[in-house]
Amino acid sequence: MSDRKEFTPAQLSEILHLYQDERISLTKIAPLFGTHKHTLACYLRRSGIAVRHSGQQLARVARLDAAKLRELYETPFTVIKIASMYGVKRATIASLMKQYNIPPRTLSATHLGALNHWYGKHQPANVCAAVSARNKRNWEDPAYANKMRAAIGASSRSNWADPIWARKMLLALHRSPTKPEVLVDAAIKRLGLPFMYNGNTGDLVVERRIPDFRPTDETKTVIEVFGDPFHDLSLGFVTDVKRTESATVAHYKEHGYHCVVLWSKPIRAHSKAGDIDAWVGEQIAAQAGGLH
Repeated sequence: MSDRKEFTPAQLSEILHLYQDERISLTKIAPLFGTHKHTLACYLRRSGIAVRHSGQQLARVARLDAAKLRELYETPFTVIKIASMYGVKRATIASLMKQYNIPPRTLSATHLGALNHWYGKHQPANVCAAVSARNKRNWEDPAYANKMRAAIGASSRSNWADPIWARKMLLALHRSPTKPEVLVDAAIKRLGLPFMYNGNTGDLVVERRIPDFRPTDETKTVIEVFGDPFHDLSLGFVTDVKRTESATVAHYKEHGYHCVVLWSKPIRAHSKAGDIDAWVGEQIAAQAGGLH
């Protein structure tokens, strides 16, 4: 249940009368309705009602007209920096910008050093230590930890359900092509097999996975090139069973695809031996059940 303060239509009408018609401040109105002025201000803003700034705040920015504010903002200063220059709150400057139709910068722009007064700076060591200790205490609480894990899991599932987000994320995580993938790609082209490299385009995404090679025909056979450190559990570099050959083949099979797995060591060995084309063709024919 929401803990926001709500008012009846009659109360809202009375608040608006006192605030807009009688010009009484929120500081004086709030106690009449058993709330705080900031709570009342937030409620009015949510209801689409403009909130006046205090006389002291307005007096400090009285000489800050649209031209001056635009000049400062395009210098460029951040809203926080401008507010500190005039001794007012950030919300006061943000409200003036909206009033003067000055568009805010994008988030990416504010990350640049010239636009961000925190760029290259760090919190004091004691502050970092205090924040770290607080976070550790929070995560030691099972209720807090379970709540956070559930929230993070829900957010992650929601993101991965978006095919555009999933494709961008997988491409960002997928550095390609590797040397073995280049060798296989060249062999496939020389043999004229119906496959196309997919690792750097993500044209085909099969439930969070981008196969290294996708089919260009209707056979629904994909090819994965495996490096030993990333997929061989016996080496001890990776512990995720989902990365193994059997789990990968099962994953694609579950979604209607046949998966051919080619390991990097034999790829390199046959490349040096000069029979990479014959070996790739044999492996695809054998693992794909004679489809190719």
